[in-house]
Amino acid sequence: MSASQISKRQAESWNLLTALVRTSEEAKQSGKDEMFHQGLTDEEIFGNIFFYNLAGYETMANTIATGIVLLAAYPEWQEWMAEEINLVFDDQEILPMGKYEAAFPRLSRCLAVMFEILRLYGSNAFIPKSTGSLSQTLRLNGNNHIIPSGTFTMANLQALHTSPLSWGPDSLTWCPSCWLVSASNPAEPDRTERFVEPARGTFAPWAESPRICPGRKLAQVEFVTVMIALFRKHRVQPVLLEGENIDAGKERLRAIVNDSGISAITIQMRRPRDAVLMWRRVD
Repeated sequence: MSASQISKRQAESWNLLTALVRTSEEAKQSGKDEMFHQGLTDEEIFGNIFFYNLAGYETMANTIATGIVLLAAYPEWQEWMAEEINLVFDDQEILPMGKYEAAFPRLSRCLAVMFEILRLYGSNAFIPKSTGSLSQTLRLNGNNHIIPSGTFTMANLQALHTSPLSWGPDSLTWCPSCWLVSASNPAEPDRTERFVEPARGTFAPWAESPRICPGRKLAQVEFVTVMIALFRKHRVQPVLLEGENIDAGKERLRAIVNDSGISAITIQMRRPRDAVLMWRRVD
């Protein structure tokens, strides 16, 4: 690749889609036989575009929708999260642009809410894995185990994310604070909590290994941004049915979230329209 091409590429936006298209175009222009192309075919690129849209929009929409209903059912976590948001952004009426590096690492409670949603109510039920045409060696507890070629497995994420061995006896309880521990840093006196990364193999909403979802970080930033926009100046609560008190209303929302199942491709609430909510502004 020439210096001018490199300069042009660096000046343009670079993402997964442009990487696929540019690599494919470079392969076509190389004059090599199609059997030796390093890029994808047009059909394969369209397939990847479909997958990116499905994986990104479908799962993110489910996570945000489920999260809002859960926060309405557990208002104490709204206040817990809003306390952090207001601490990070103070009383600024308009949030500053371009402050990602300074702000995002401090929004651990917002991220904890997302991780706890994904732990108990993630969009993916299973992760399929295959050894393909070659056998694979699995080293476990100091011993090598040969997994034959053509072996296909399905990792059950619901079982993985609720195992008492990894998550304790209250593994079925929705508790965002389980992702944080107390911490102190003289350089940052206002940061009293630290996000806890789960042990490998216990939490895999984006899968693991080299095939981990490339949109993981984008999803985290997107979720945190939505939480800031929604809960910085507002709170959400259930619209009560006739004769229903607030406790019964919150319990009804929890039942709606728990009544989730696989709809077409991903896990979703079966009756989302029954979760009628009301937003109110707080000063």
